[in-house]
Amino acid sequence: MKSTKALLVMLVLASSVLGDDWPQCRGPNRDGISKERGLKTSWPAGGPPQLWKANIGAGTSSISVVGGKVYALGNIDETDHVFCLDAASGQVLWNFSYPCSAKETTAFPGLRAAPVVEGERVYTLSREGHLFCLGAADGKVIWAKELPKEFNAKPPTWGWAGSPLIEGDLLICEVGGRGKSIAAFDKNSGRGAWLTGDSPAGYASPIGLTQKNERLVLSFNASGLEARRVKDGVLAWKFPWRTSFDMNAATPIVIGDRVFVSSAYGVGGAVIEIGGAEPSVLWQNKKIRIQMGGAVYWGGHLYGFDESELKCVDFQNGDVKWSERKYGKGSLMIADGKLIVFGASGQLGLAEANPKSYRELAYAQVIEGRDTWAPPVFANGTIYCRSKETLVALDVRGGENLAEKWIPLFAQEGIPKGWKVREWSDVRRPGPDGAKWGVTNAVLHGSEPRGTWLVSEKEYADFELEFEWKLGQRGNSGCGLRFPDYGDPAFEGLELQMVDPRYYPPEMKVPPSELTGSLYRVVAPNAQLFKPEAWNKYHIKLVGPKVHVVLNGQTILDANLASYTEKMKRDNGDEAEPLKNRPPKGHIGFREMSRDGAPVEIKNVRIRVLD
Repeated sequence: MKSTKALLVMLVLASSVLGDDWPQCRGPNRDGISKERGLKTSWPAGGPPQLWKANIGAGTSSISVVGGKVYALGNIDETDHVFCLDAASGQVLWNFSYPCSAKETTAFPGLRAAPVVEGERVYTLSREGHLFCLGAADGKVIWAKELPKEFNAKPPTWGWAGSPLIEGDLLICEVGGRGKSIAAFDKNSGRGAWLTGDSPAGYASPIGLTQKNERLVLSFNASGLEARRVKDGVLAWKFPWRTSFDMNAATPIVIGDRVFVSSAYGVGGAVIEIGGAEPSVLWQNKKIRIQMGGAVYWGGHLYGFDESELKCVDFQNGDVKWSERKYGKGSLMIADGKLIVFGASGQLGLAEANPKSYRELAYAQVIEGRDTWAPPVFANGTIYCRSKETLVALDVRGGENLAEKWIPLFAQEGIPKGWKVREWSDVRRPGPDGAKWGVTNAVLHGSEPRGTWLVSEKEYADFELEFEWKLGQRGNSGCGLRFPDYGDPAFEGLELQMVDPRYYPPEMKVPPSELTGSLYRVVAPNAQLFKPEAWNKYHIKLVGPKVHVVLNGQTILDANLASYTEKMKRDNGDEAEPLKNRPPKGHIGFREMSRDGAPVEIKNVRIRVLD
């Protein structure tokens, strides 16, 4: 079984609900809003605790967070890098790189577009037009294109910056130029689906919308707003919007039959009615001039940066409700009804999303540097902030709705109270004569004869469990999760495997789904990080059907039980229920199956109930 460092697991904890992944620019719906709740509203004087820091190279692109992994882009020594980091520790899991210049006449080198993660793939676009589809698990190239070479496309002045958009089976991105303004590709193969339009590329990311029962893609290119049918790229409508230097960079916001659009350089913002025969202006003014990052719509109001001034603007008429100047040219998002604001010099603030006044809840300097323009990201209890070259992860888990205290499970010496010893293949039966578990010098251990479970009398539903464990050469153990009062926990509930490979005969071919880190016989871990005859650390989190496991500081398993619908084979050949049908609540326990008199050793066991 596995355990993980308490400090590292703080990263993957949500608070009162399961954390929300952030798979693309501006979040799941490209609107700058997280559905995650439980954001901590008070910070220490120095800001939220820093979980880790990583040098990811030059750039202003945001990041994506999916399945316990962080995907980030940067340029180091004229080479672009796509990093996959473990969200719990910041450890680099893989790094894909390719030559790409970061130089330009301004002081803003590196990548602009955030990566897009869907399923087992991650999509990236470089400032020079390198479009990649990579394996999310290993960073291997699935398909790739170079927009300048394939389409004879001229890059925008500051390079390609809009993140590609996934719509169904299509990946859509701006190319730019006559006959090639925007393109759609098969997301799986990279095969071209359509290519159309005459406008130069802008810097905003396209978004999807549904209008008159038709799915459209809305781009904000150098010429303005253009809505096209997703299925074939045919133009549905357009609205001209020109800005100096073609700097249309703020992603539009669609609310019903209205679109908010804004740009800087003296242009301003507007809400456009799109429900009629032709788009028309509801209001337009120069009170909110967004240069980059985009605004957020919340409760009938817009929150965004008018150049260097944070403002709240009435969506219906454009009136300014309040303003705040302390952040400079910053960016923001919303979570739990609160503004998460990242300033131009590395300041992080938390404020109420309230049109009545600007009410700050917390504020701190969290990273050094200037022109820190990458928008903040909040995912699974962590805020991520980026300078031009550095990414930091900050713990902001709220504790208001959690059972905040971790509960030690084996704090007393001797025979554990509140636990019972049961036979390994059916926990209805008591263990073999003389079998017992005990705690000696703060270490829990089993004993001969082998073949037992130590079972909790209490049942648990949603929880976090962490502990350290060590096995001998012929060690074999496991952690039972949510199992009932009968049968083998591996087949009636869940068993997270803990086994030294030397337990098995050398000639035996053991499948990955039966090695350490697996949900026994069904879900294999993504890496083998077991340390033989040394202390290993597990952190396990179960919320509803989702299981997240960290071993020795790295996420090795992130599974949704609801997707496992096939029955599995028991040891006797009979069928057991699929994981999707396993109990949502049950006992926890530890198995002792080690040979040669070297029982499993377990210490620092503690649990935190989340339900």
